[in-house]
Amino acid sequence: MFPKAFPLPYFLPQEKTLLMTYPINWQLGELGPQPGEAAFDQWLQEIRTNLQAFETGVADLSGHLSSSSGKEISPDELADLVEQFGRVSGEWSQVVSLVGCYASQESSNETYRLAEGAVAAIYPMLTKANHAMDRLLKEIDDDRWKTLTTAPSLQAVLPFLERRRQQASLRLPDHLADFASELNVDGIQAWSRLYDELSGSVRIEIMERGERVEKSPGQIAFDSPDRSDRENKFYSSQRAWGSIAEPCAATLNHLVGARLTLDRYAKRESYLTVPFSQNRVTGGSIAAMWEAISNCKAELVKYLRAKQQLLGLESICWYDLDAPLASQSPIINFQTACETILDTFAAFHPPLQEFAEHALSSGWIEAEDRPGKRQGGFCTDFPPSKQTRIFMTYRGTEDGLSTLAHELGHAYHAWVLRNEPLVMQSYPMTLAETASTFAETVVAEQRIGKCTDQKNRLSALDRQLQDSVSFLMNIHCRYLFDNQVHTRRAKGELSASELNRLMVEAQKEAYAGALDESGWNPTFWISKLHFYMSDEPFYNFPYTFGYLLSQRLYLEARNDPDRFPARYDQFLKATTGISAITAGKESFGFDLESVSFWNEALQPIRERIESFLAISSELDCD
Repeated sequence: MFPKAFPLPYFLPQEKTLLMTYPINWQLGELGPQPGEAAFDQWLQEIRTNLQAFETGVADLSGHLSSSSGKEISPDELADLVEQFGRVSGEWSQVVSLVGCYASQESSNETYRLAEGAVAAIYPMLTKANHAMDRLLKEIDDDRWKTLTTAPSLQAVLPFLERRRQQASLRLPDHLADFASELNVDGIQAWSRLYDELSGSVRIEIMERGERVEKSPGQIAFDSPDRSDRENKFYSSQRAWGSIAEPCAATLNHLVGARLTLDRYAKRESYLTVPFSQNRVTGGSIAAMWEAISNCKAELVKYLRAKQQLLGLESICWYDLDAPLASQSPIINFQTACETILDTFAAFHPPLQEFAEHALSSGWIEAEDRPGKRQGGFCTDFPPSKQTRIFMTYRGTEDGLSTLAHELGHAYHAWVLRNEPLVMQSYPMTLAETASTFAETVVAEQRIGKCTDQKNRLSALDRQLQDSVSFLMNIHCRYLFDNQVHTRRAKGELSASELNRLMVEAQKEAYAGALDESGWNPTFWISKLHFYMSDEPFYNFPYTFGYLLSQRLYLEARNDPDRFPARYDQFLKATTGISAITAGKESFGFDLESVSFWNEALQPIRERIESFLAISSELDCD
């Protein structure tokens, strides 16, 4: 049976009296000076000065409190300290996000690359400010801490304080922490920036109208209905990425090696301690999630086999996974995509639509399809300005529409939190991906609900199940690969050929052997930016966590559409709390450490597979 949609009134589009024209390029000027301007250099100097002043002030206060005077920190002093920390760290976040936007829109611009390096050089100062804050919190004795946590002036920021006090135990010893943060500028962070330069230089040569042309990786997709086109693009991409295999292998080895060294000196339990802490999850919740997914793999393989048959293929390869079922897909121009998303958001939750309209019309989105942009897409926050910016390359496809909805879901999350204290606007990637994927699901379900033709319905289901394969199989292979690299790197460096082999082994396990023996992607570890993130190791499992949590939220919305929108906004506010586990428990009563919860979250996916198989069988009979 086709999965239940929201009750019809829930999705009735509101009439529009005016068709807007939404800009396809963003505006960055109001967020701060542009790199290369004198004002930008002055801004960096002000940030350095403020971070230094904060660190010195905390150290002075800490020394005074630990002296023989017997003085203890007061709630108001601690509240003031947290407010100062939010202000100085928020300003640093603002400049990091802004420079990242400029560099992403023009990847070959040397001024922007140098600005990224200049901003990275400030990071040790932010780290030292963090260390000073953590040391002070750690030095407060338990009895005094209990008294402080009941103070009215600290209630608004209490989750931040409790989380920081807990995480302080994971940091390096004091005599090493500041040294490591400075060394990281020319260590972990430098290797990450090197990857950005290497990947930014890659050009993929393809044939277009009889001419050989070079494309940026972000302009290449394997979603053509023509298999020979997909295959040629795939092998051209393999060749292009393979040309930087050796420097990327060195980069990955040194990134992982440096992390393992830091883990050892900090006496952390494992290489997963930091990513689990950063994402505010437990090992038990992630293990339960993968167990439930593994139990669902056979159903995903059934979908892939049915798709293989519909495509008329003897076997399915990596470059077939995103192939459309229709020989021709309609072009959805950017304006139509915007209107479609706004109509859906309006029917679901008017505040979400009002925000999206504001973001689209205010030039918060860079979506133009042009050479020279970095690959991928993102939403980045500017908390001091109470704004966000979205980066993507829109190509007129259903996938592009989904990506736009996804990133607007991220942006709405930040918008809901914009008036909270700055330190309470931080949430883990696990819950960030919940908000974005939920917005994407709302739009996708609405579009399926409008399908009256079975072939169109099947194509719409296919697009949703492509996402399921990505989150449950593709992300799983990244997680497995990351584990293997960290385990083996502890024993020595890995060659590019070894990394190719580990990647294929991870793909075979994650995809349950569903692809042709010659159809794997050995260079995936080179092309995937997420393996090279300097400050966020294991940038993979949070996507799956957020995706499945969003599917469980979809079930909640389907069962209780009237009350859900307000509860959803409250959940978004709860995401800044002490853990993702707590946010799910307090907002909806979810037990994210149980396999049964994740089995429930997989139910909408099982329903879509069931519908896909039924319709494909019906069409095959016709």
